[in-house]
Amino acid sequence: MPHFDDYLATARSRNLSLCMMVQDESQLTAKFGENAGSVIGNCGAYLMTGTTDLTMAKIAADRFNRDAQTIRQLGAGTFLLDVSGHLTATTRYDFHDHPNYRPARLDVSAAFQTPQESLAWASLIDVLQQLPGEHPVVEDGGADDDLDDFLKDVPF
Repeated sequence: MPHFDDYLATARSRNLSLCMMVQDESQLTAKFGENAGSVIGNCGAYLMTGTTDLTMAKIAADRFNRDAQTIRQLGAGTFLLDVSGHLTATTRYDFHDHPNYRPARLDVSAAFQTPQESLAWASLIDVLQQLPGEHPVVEDGGADDDLDDFLKDVPF
């Protein structure tokens, strides 16, 4: 997604949460090049579920103040978590144990409607321009065209 690092920074500054998952930080480097550090830096939380890659283990070892071998030997139920610099190790939580868990199926179709396939970008831009401090510049061949190209195959 073009300008994703900027979108991520803007979302974080407005207390919006995005959940981004990658198998390895090298994927970010491949996609975002020199901006990969910005993408990682704008994530408020970092969850490490384990890795077999030695390079990734070394990166995680630096982040979590552990050695790379310990990172590579994380058990399937153990995770390392960094939330704004607060580091902890945690174990997998079985949601079935939560006091509010109810073993029932939710009829999602009754609560949600599938959006129509057509997108009204002009309407979205009008809404964004009404937000305080936001004035998106839309020009022919601009970022909105990049987003249109990116989303053309997404089933909305």
